[in-house]
Amino acid sequence: MELLLEKSQLEMLKELQSNTSDRHAYQKFTTLIMIYNRFSSSTIAENLGIHPSTVNRHYNEYQSVKDFDKYIETHYKPCVGKLSDEQKVLIKTYVQSDIFHSSLKVLVYIKDTFGIEYKPDSVIALLHRLGFVYKKTKLIPSKADLAKQEEFIKEFRETEENLPENELILFGDGVHPHHNTESTYA
Repeated sequence: MELLLEKSQLEMLKELQSNTSDRHAYQKFTTLIMIYNRFSSSTIAENLGIHPSTVNRHYNEYQSVKDFDKYIETHYKPCVGKLSDEQKVLIKTYVQSDIFHSSLKVLVYIKDTFGIEYKPDSVIALLHRLGFVYKKTKLIPSKADLAKQEEFIKEFRETEENLPENELILFGDGVHPHHNTESTYA
């Protein structure tokens, strides 16, 4: 079997393959992609868990249509998801506005803003599709003002030089809880 496809047609098949929730459609798209990549019928059948005659049937069905666009148009529509492009832009803007340690805040935002319910795993997948990653933060030391430090050192040296013999300079360190002492994921 041989299948000649243009690059754009192969890209469309791959997009449809990854966006369909229909098992039968997935098999057909994957079969065509694997035939294009010159896999044997038996290899395709074994990988998809179907009979080799089913592979041949998918191939012959495609060949009988002879028009790629018509084959795609008449048989399958990709799953476009629950959100419009405008809603995805709003979600992206929302996530960029803050640091989120959990996708649950985004899940609540989607439900409150658009009235669309997602499962937590689906929100994570959506965030990945929108280009976000979940990674460990880096600790950043506090930002000291160099000018103030130099001024303090100058004043301290003056005080130290003019200190009477019966006086001491003592330093105290305030004990308080520290914020962000350990890296977390966000």
